[in-house]
Amino acid sequence: MSTTMPLPEYPSTPVNVLWRTLALYAGTWTLSLAVLVYWEFRSHHAALEDLMYLKAEILHDNTWALQHWVGGHGGVYVAVPADYRSSPLLAMQPEHRLVTPGGRHLALMNTTVLMEGITDQSAAQRNARVRLTSQEPLNPDHRPAEWERRGLEVLAAGQSPWTELVNESEQQVYRFMRPLQLQENCLSCHRYADVDVGDVVGAISVHLDVSEDFAVHGKAERVMFLSYGAIWLVGLAGLTLTGHRWRGLLDVLRQAATRDPLTGLWNRRELMHKLDHEMARCGRYGHSLAVIMLDIDHFKRVNDTHGHQAGDQVLKELAGLIQAAVRDSDLVARYGGEEILVLCPETDGGVAGQLAERIRRQVEGATILTPSARIQVTVSLGVAAYPGLPTGTDLVQAADAAMYRAKQSGRNRVCTAAAP
Repeated sequence: MSTTMPLPEYPSTPVNVLWRTLALYAGTWTLSLAVLVYWEFRSHHAALEDLMYLKAEILHDNTWALQHWVGGHGGVYVAVPADYRSSPLLAMQPEHRLVTPGGRHLALMNTTVLMEGITDQSAAQRNARVRLTSQEPLNPDHRPAEWERRGLEVLAAGQSPWTELVNESEQQVYRFMRPLQLQENCLSCHRYADVDVGDVVGAISVHLDVSEDFAVHGKAERVMFLSYGAIWLVGLAGLTLTGHRWRGLLDVLRQAATRDPLTGLWNRRELMHKLDHEMARCGRYGHSLAVIMLDIDHFKRVNDTHGHQAGDQVLKELAGLIQAAVRDSDLVARYGGEEILVLCPETDGGVAGQLAERIRRQVEGATILTPSARIQVTVSLGVAAYPGLPTGTDLVQAADAAMYRAKQSGRNRVCTAAAP
């Protein structure tokens, strides 16, 4: 009964974790700015609504104050042309027309008549119209428009004030209405109507063109969106720059953690990590795997004769020779001291032995130039293969034992571990 080894679980690489973290930060940054922009957008719109309401309310309150003051004084006299025709209701009032000793013609005017003149001038200068309206007006000119009729119905239902914002002839228009209660000083005109003081007899209607306010608001919004867009881009650029700088640092740290600083080969820790992974893969899928352990013959003599700098140069040159001799799929690592191990995936013992012999011949035929001398070295190699050995450590030990047999047999040769 055969058993299979589970593939080891590898944690995410630091670079992947870094980019995922930065992506999370970027998403958080984007979401935060989006919420802030939405809040600012809503705040701008609320401020615009408050501004329109305030403008309309000021016009309404001014109109109400004018109506109250003029009514409280029984109307006001205004200079008019001699052919001016008074309102039928005002014509019923005594002394509705006067002529001064100087010959000036004066006409008595109430709030309604004054508002008509003021509204005409206001509409021309400030794009605003204010007037009195009612479902049952005494003056036919005060009949409500369709939108005013809707407003009066809402006011009659108890909602006050009534407002709406509409697009009217490609203009943004704000409409405002508030109930108008009958004052005692208005009874002279309403004496024939079945109403009492305090009754709602209509409404003060405000029609306000706010297109310019919307234009200013739109410009402010564009500036806001551009500003936040620039801030967002600067933030993303900062995160990206930070990511690249940290990636460079992680690359340096990864090189230091996985590579031998002298030869540039994989170090022992990284090799064993990869060996465990390959052993698990071979155990699961039934593939073959081989390792080659090699050691420089008489390396101590090289150090003693030519110095440690020359010995380091020999190790570096030897690493290059081995990497040139092996296949792209093979992994070469400095196992320790002058020992180098080659990991050969998908390779049986016979092919690994041929590869080891090729390495031996290439090293034997090379001359290594150092500042002090031209040095030639040889290597002894041991080969061990899977299947047959249960763990990666057993495989390395078998190759190491075979390499020592090669040394004992005269060095500069290849020995293969016997199958268990």
